[in-house]
Amino acid sequence: MYVIIEIYIIISIMLLLFNLVFILTKNSRIQRLNPQKDKLKNMLVVEFESYTPQDGLSKKAIDFLTKELKTTQALMVLETEMKKRRIYREELKAEIMPYVFNNIDSFRGKAKNEKAYYAYVLSCFDYQESPSIEVDYSALLSFLDTNYLYVFTNTMDVIYQLGDPYILLAAIRKIDERSGFYHSKLLTDGLLTFTGDLEILKSLIIKEFNSYTTLTQVSLLNYFRFKNLEVDDFCLTIIKERKLNEEVIYAAMRYFAKNSNQEAKNIFIDLLNRGKSFWVEELLAIQALEHYDDRITRAAIKQKVTSKNWEVRSNAISYLYKGGLVLDEVKDILALEDRYASEKLFYYYEEDEKIAPYIQESLIALERKNERIEMNSEAIREYREIEYD
Repeated sequence: MYVIIEIYIIISIMLLLFNLVFILTKNSRIQRLNPQKDKLKNMLVVEFESYTPQDGLSKKAIDFLTKELKTTQALMVLETEMKKRRIYREELKAEIMPYVFNNIDSFRGKAKNEKAYYAYVLSCFDYQESPSIEVDYSALLSFLDTNYLYVFTNTMDVIYQLGDPYILLAAIRKIDERSGFYHSKLLTDGLLTFTGDLEILKSLIIKEFNSYTTLTQVSLLNYFRFKNLEVDDFCLTIIKERKLNEEVIYAAMRYFAKNSNQEAKNIFIDLLNRGKSFWVEELLAIQALEHYDDRITRAAIKQKVTSKNWEVRSNAISYLYKGGLVLDEVKDILALEDRYASEKLFYYYEEDEKIAPYIQESLIALERKNERIEMNSEAIREYREIEYD
């Protein structure tokens, strides 16, 4: 018992000593670093307060940016002081940006958190307003060879803002090689922030499109749609040839839900008239045909008010309602005796004093009919049971 107590006391003393040594060491390290940090901060405060676009950066500031901006601590001090500037902040950032970029090799081999922070700082600059710089693309792209999402994401943010379609295309290849690591929504949203030549980027993507995985292809088609880029012929080819994954075909169809096209209209009407397509394609066809309100289009969509799929049926009735249904057309739909279609109609026309009573009457009659059918079915079952006994 005493031995156990003695061991416990010894361990407690050792832990206490360890904590004391750790605290003393930590405080000593902080004391050594803080003066250096304060020195950098004070120097930058003085330099930035005296900065004007006419005079530019002082020799002292340039020496710091050239020689000392190789550590995360120095970078943190710089970023903090840049954010504090109110006067000439954008002009100051434009002059500082090349120096930060030129230190990329100093951060390539650092820990993942430090690399992520460095990439974040790079993403804070406005490259369209800054003077052109020589970018080491290979060094920047090497930051994408990581399993740490924050490094990858921050680096992509830099690439979007650089506005160079060729480095962005190289980055898309890296994203595609690791399909799923960088979420498809991050890619689509990031592309929307791209500041370069959209037509060049579009042509480069289309040229390489078939080499990408399905996930990347869908993301790129979504980007074209969200950005309102004209890719009618490209999407029509995907739909007509049907050589790619169905999800890619669906994405191409969604493009025409936002962009009207006569050839696409004819394809979608034919798709609905055939009546043999998967429900997703029928739904997307109806959504794409919402641009049009003519007799042929309405007839094709009207067929789908009794579709077995709720989404297709609901969108078909919604389209007809928005285009305006006269009473005779409502009666035509009610005559199909489809409870779900009738209920959807009632949802839209519940407040219509002229049409609502007809729908209610039809629903009541349909319910009574179904009850009679159920009663007859039950009677037949009972009769067969008795006969069997």
